[in-house]
Amino acid sequence: MTHKLKSLIDKLIIVSVRSQLMVKQTKQVIATKERSLVFFDIDQTRKEMAHSINESVAVSILALVLFIGAPSVFPEIINPYLPSSLKIMQAIVATPFIFWLITVMSNMVRYFRILKLQDMLTK
Repeated sequence: MTHKLKSLIDKLIIVSVRSQLMVKQTKQVIATKERSLVFFDIDQTRKEMAHSINESVAVSILALVLFIGAPSVFPEIINPYLPSSLKIMQAIVATPFIFWLITVMSNMVRYFRILKLQDMLTK
């Protein structure tokens, strides 16, 4: 009877050790997946930053083309010699400036988010 009991206890210990190893391996897999998700999130945030900069450059180029070409394309609406057209020209110049300010602020937030994610990786 004691031999059977000892055999049963040995089997339970083996099962317990195996389950502990499985739990440890599962935790390692989860940690690896979390790290890969953090890397993916950092990569996506960097892509968002590049995309917003590209949008700002496109808006700036469009505003420059509009600023240069609008008086010749729409001479009756935008006459650079009339004071009433000054507001339209100022709006054309101010739009990319405001867009760049928004881009800089949003990319600062994204940069701090990347720093936070990188800090998570080092811990």
